[in-house]
Amino acid sequence: VLIGETHGELGSSIYLREVLGREEGAPPPVDLTLERKTGDFVRGLIEGGDLTCVHDLSDGGLIGAAADIALASDCGVELDASSHDHAHFLLFGEDQARYLVAVTDPVSLIARAQEAGLHASVVGRARGTDFASTGKGLGAPTAKRGSLDEITRPSLPTSSVKAPARAAPSSLPGKASVRIAANCGVESKTMAIPPSARPPDGAWTAAV
Repeated sequence: VLIGETHGELGSSIYLREVLGREEGAPPPVDLTLERKTGDFVRGLIEGGDLTCVHDLSDGGLIGAAADIALASDCGVELDASSHDHAHFLLFGEDQARYLVAVTDPVSLIARAQEAGLHASVVGRARGTDFASTGKGLGAPTAKRGSLDEITRPSLPTSSVKAPARAAPSSLPGKASVRIAANCGVESKTMAIPPSARPPDGAWTAAV
C-alpha cells in the first residue's frame, strides 16, 4: 500500500537524469506539515505492531522503494502501472511524504489512513520471484529478482576488495529492510516480516 499522494513529480529526478539524460525542472515541493502528519501516522502503526515492512519514498520513487523491499525480503514484487504514461509518474515520481508498506489487509489500512486525512491505495503485490510492472499495453516489463543484485551492486576489483559473505536465506527468514524518514522519529532498522504475512505463494499485498 502506498501512503501519500502521487502527482508525478519528475523534476530533478533520478529517472529524468539517468533514463532520459536530462537535468532540469524543480525538485518536488516539500510540505513540512504534511510530512509530519504522514510520519506520525506511519510511526503510530509501527509502534502499534500493525506494520512490519515500511520504506519511505525518496530518490527513485516507488520503483526504488519496491526494489529495496524485494531485495531485502527475497520476494518478487508486481507494481500496477495501467499504461506507459501512467508508469512514468507512478513508478518514478519523487513526490514527498509517501511510504510504501506491505500488509495482508489493505482495506483496513486504507480506511485508517482516510480517517487520518491521508491518501492511501494499493499499487501492487509481493509474490513470486519477479520484479515487474503489469498493466494494459505495458508488455509486462519484468526482471528476475536475483538480477537486481547484479544491477544494484557496484563492480569492484576482486583482487583488492573482498565482498562480504551473504547470509544463507535460511538464516534470514523473511527479513525486510525498513527505512523510516527522519521526520517519523523512528531509527532505521531491519525488521522481520512475520510468517503470517508470507503464505507459501508469497501472495501478501504491497499497496501503493
